[in-house]
Order: sequence, then structure tokens, then C-alpha cells
Amino acid sequence: MKLLSLIALVFATVAHTALGIPQVSAPSLPDAVGDLEGAVPMEELSGAALEDANNLGKLCEDGGSNAYVAVKYKGGEEVVYSYNMCLLGTRNGNRDVMAVFCKSVTCYGHSNYDCTGDMSAGIMYVKGTVVAAETAGTAFKLFLNRQSATCQALEGPV
Repeated sequence: MKLLSLIALVFATVAHTALGIPQVSAPSLPDAVGDLEGAVPMEELSGAALEDANNLGKLCEDGGSNAYVAVKYKGGEEVVYSYNMCLLGTRNGNRDVMAVFCKSVTCYGHSNYDCTGDMSAGIMYVKGTVVAAETAGTAFKLFLNRQSATCQALEGPV
């Protein structure tokens, strides 16, 4: 199936070029994600928030090949989550305060704290996205006020 998709993409690109059809470009993914409530560009952070974001980014990068986000919770606990782990909005009684994505993923919010119950539509986060409680109420308000989430790697270049 992936091979068919790749062949179709190559064919469409060649056909558009050969026929002189102008290529239309969509807005870049980071800008689209940056428009979501709670997503903060790294350059807008300062002081302790910037230090926290940098620390979480390094923690995530050092977390192994399947790590995609590092989350800081009230009380100071920092946790790295890997693909398909249950990403918690509350851990040990403490709400999340910041998340830094070190890989591009699609996440699905769940209505229960244990990644069960109703699931939201997928939300895409690109590498480098910072979500901070100061702007979102809680870092995972982006999950439509869900309690937990599961995330998978995005396929293709992002």
C-alpha cells in the first residue's frame, strides 16, 4: 500500500510538472501546529520556562529511539513517553505543566485517565512543539480536555 501511495505521488508530481500545472504549497506544518491553543514557539519562552523547555527537549532526545515527548508535572517530576504508552495528563496526583515533543506524532485523547474510553480525533504535533500550561491551562488541553492520550509516529518526512 505504501508503495502504491509513493508511485501515485511521483506520478502526480511528474504529471503536474510536464503539463505546466503550477504547484500549490500548503502552510508549513509547524505553523499549523503552532496555531493550536497552548503551543508556544520556543523563541517566545524566557527565564524558567525556557530553561524547562530546553531541559525537557534534551531529556526527550536522550530517551531512546521510541521516545517522542518529555512532560513536566507539578511537583517537578519529569517523564519521557515512548510511542503507544499511555500519556497521562495527571501523574501521581499532579497535573502536567509543560510538554516538549522531540519527534513528530499523531496523538489521540482519551476520556479516562488510563487511555480508555472515548477517543478524540487525532492531533498532529511536529518535532520541537512546546505546550505550556501557562497558555493552555494544562499542557494537554489540546486533547479537547481529555485525561490521557496515546501517540504514534508520523510516517513520512515531517
